Amino acid sequence: DPRMLVATGYGGLQGWIEPTVAGLLALAALLGLWRGSRRRSRREPVDRAPSERFDSGIASAALLFALAYLSLPAVAQATVLMSSRWLPPAFALALLALPMSSADDRGRDRALSRLLPAAALLLIVAGTVVTWRSFEREELAGFDEAIERIEPGSRVLGLDLRKTSERIRGFPFYHLHAWAQVLRGSELSTSFAGHASSLVVYRELPHTPAWTPGLDWAAERVRESDVPHFDAVLVHAEPRVLARFVRDPRLSLVGTPAPWSLLQVNPAVRLHAEAGSAEAIR
Repeated sequence: DPRMLVATGYGGLQGWIEPTVAGLLALAALLGLWRGSRRRSRREPVDRAPSERFDSGIASAALLFALAYLSLPAVAQATVLMSSRWLPPAFALALLALPMSSADDRGRDRALSRLLPAAALLLIVAGTVVTWRSFEREELAGFDEAIERIEPGSRVLGLDLRKTSERIRGFPFYHLHAWAQVLRGSELSTSFAGHASSLVVYRELPHTPAWTPGLDWAAERVRESDVPHFDAVLVHAEPRVLARFVRDPRLSLVGTPAPWSLLQVNPAVRLHAEAGSAEAIR
């Protein structure tokens, strides 16, 4: 499926930008192949600059990465996207292996050999900048403010109930509540310290939380009994869903409603964390 290949090869932006860039580079690649076949038919000498001839060494490396994409598993232990991460370098090396330019090019051939890659580069850079700026302005609205309002050292329940973005592929909101730990020293509802392969891990593994596990991927499974284990709840949800949290008498909204909102847990209902439950070692 060409759409799957484009999404895997780039994997960043929703919409028409990446397919257009892929189309421009595909045209450039076809032009390079045509140029190479024309030289072979004319039996031109092979002692040309690297950019003017097919490079079998680089092509072999591209093939190796492509085979890794086709053969490796999607998930290996705690590593996700194991196979798809090898397709972008396969595409890049395949382009580098082709004869994309020549000192003998004239007129339209020379213009195309320069215009197509330049147009692809300009489009992907400009499109990425505009998309991410829009993403930060609209889909991350309220996030920075919510993080700043978290009390240092508090226990934070992170709930991503939107999960996907209209602008960015995949799950760009996953585990963003970790910034509460980075910037405010918080204890999180889900931490990578629970994975034995992490650089920082809990002293005792497996670390079984007292609340519903797996809320980082399935926040919709949160229970009312989970709330007392935390000091604050960082919610990413639509207004109607956020309203359900606001109506909970145990929670109070901090600041104004936004796509990212912070709710404080009433101290009267909080449960004291077990001593040393979040203690981690390097």
